[in-house]
Amino acid sequence: MYAAPPPESGCCWGGALTAPPATPDSGSGNRPTLSAPAFYLPIGGANEIAVVDPTTDEVKAIDPLIRGFHVVSGPNLIVADPVRPRIYLVATVDGTPKFLVFSTGLRPGVTSSTTLPSQTVTGGGRLAITPKGGKVFVPAVNSILVMSSVSKGLVNTISLASQPNAFVVADNGLKLFVALPDKNEVAIVDTATYHVKLLRAGHCAFSKQCRPRDAGVSPDTSLVVFTGSNGSGFVMDARSESVVGQLPVKAQDVLGVDPVRNSVWVGERGFGGSAQYEISWQPPFQVIGSFGLRRPKSVSDAAFTPSGQGLAVVPVSGSAGEKAVLIPSPFSSDPSRFIHTGLPIDLIVYAL
Repeated sequence: MYAAPPPESGCCWGGALTAPPATPDSGSGNRPTLSAPAFYLPIGGANEIAVVDPTTDEVKAIDPLIRGFHVVSGPNLIVADPVRPRIYLVATVDGTPKFLVFSTGLRPGVTSSTTLPSQTVTGGGRLAITPKGGKVFVPAVNSILVMSSVSKGLVNTISLASQPNAFVVADNGLKLFVALPDKNEVAIVDTATYHVKLLRAGHCAFSKQCRPRDAGVSPDTSLVVFTGSNGSGFVMDARSESVVGQLPVKAQDVLGVDPVRNSVWVGERGFGGSAQYEISWQPPFQVIGSFGLRRPKSVSDAAFTPSGQGLAVVPVSGSAGEKAVLIPSPFSSDPSRFIHTGLPIDLIVYAL
């Protein structure tokens, strides 16, 4: 079912977005009280992060990313620490790629900034992190950088046969599964020794070449799903490292994983709109829900709480450029469930 487009104007927070953020270097005294955890959305090109209260689905604050005057591009890569009140981001600050640690505690903001190698990829996507938060994996040219969440420094560089497009940590943190679309391969990296094993992606339902483009991992980390550049997708068993199923629908993007329903949301973008599918992690990996959006809207990312509540980010075109709306979970085609931001957002994480 296709949704009626949401209105392009208006705001449902009573002017919350127009309230001034905390002034640079002055702390966060203007920030409303918000009990962690929450959804966090980096605002592209604005050096800010929006905070969404998961109990009310309202934007409760807009925090500066880096205080003081800096030229910031991004952040376009983000991951939440699973055990600490932190977010890790990669952004270009004053022309230099940086690894940023953003505290989500009582005084939110960047607590650490580490310069990354010039070959770091700062485009769109997610970072990956081990289950206990010890290592963070960052894409670079034909390689992956391994950052320590303790020292905040670079501890290793994993060389690959081609450019990594997406990667996830699986098998209880023992392995990193990497999508290599240019070579039609999957790289499996031992997270302790950094040994790399390359596997051909094989034949997929909608194409002879899967071209793995995006990736997601099941809540118990036992399964990894890949979606393809040409719409084909497949599921791998993390322990046996074998393909155990194929997606029954065309999908280019992995949007988010619902830990309660034990499902993964995938999406396909087209000229006439976009389609989103909820697929069970249980074989034969069937579609258990779906909805569509008319052009030019599409779901770019989603995040879920441990209880299953989630928000999806829907980029829309506006007179001021790309903006976004949010769809509360369960994902719905009901236009009354859209929350408007009017901000250039396309990524979202749930953080402690």
